[in-house]
Amino acid sequence: MGLDQVVSGRLTYQTPGLDYSSGVWQFEGYGFVPNGTSGATISQIHGAASGAPF
Repeated sequence: MGLDQVVSGRLTYQTPGLDYSSGVWQFEGYGFVPNGTSGATISQIHGAASGAPF
């Protein structure tokens, strides 16, 4: 696994073999990892209420 792009702080990743054109597999989110951070893990939370904190 790896990131497809890192541009202006935006990270994108596409799972090999899956087609994102239908929107079925798409999601959007925001995150922040401070410069100099090492070993960070980023997760997607499914089923959270809109605007809910972690």
